[in-house]
Amino acid sequence: MTGQIEADPELAARDLAARRAWAARELELQDGVASRAQLTWGGYTPNDIRRAIRRRDMQLVHRGVYVTHTGPPTWRQRAWAAVLYAEPAALCGPSVLEPSRTEDAAGPIHVAIDRDLDDLALGGRLTARVRWPQVFDTQCRTAARVSQLLRQRGWKEAPRSCGDECSLESWM
Repeated sequence: MTGQIEADPELAARDLAARRAWAARELELQDGVASRAQLTWGGYTPNDIRRAIRRRDMQLVHRGVYVTHTGPPTWRQRAWAAVLYAEPAALCGPSVLEPSRTEDAAGPIHVAIDRDLDDLALGGRLTARVRWPQVFDTQCRTAARVSQLLRQRGWKEAPRSCGDECSLESWM
């Protein structure tokens, strides 16, 4: 298919337009923050990214993570940048709440990155790594372990079952 796109400029232009539209949508969904990999897949070349930085259309937040303005990033943009920088990752600890609820908008962003949750639950660490299979293959077990970590840090809630066949209770 790639050879066909290169041979047909009209098809290549449509492909680039579709990729750019995808990148624009990702930027919208992620509060104006994107990783280099997302931008590249979205049809942006390294030169396009450098040009956008020179023109002050975007700025580097972390290595390989950009935001589409040059002012200070908002809390949500900082959270997106942290997750994209450490991907695969997710917010954890106090960062799962909006800053208006934690009253710590300038504080550190806590990110869960790939690591065994059982070790963390026993070790009392602040950072948890969650692997892709833990999120999609053993969701109930992962939810139970993450809720255990959150409860160690003062969370008063309980995880909710994802459905009738959920085995969440068996892991708690």
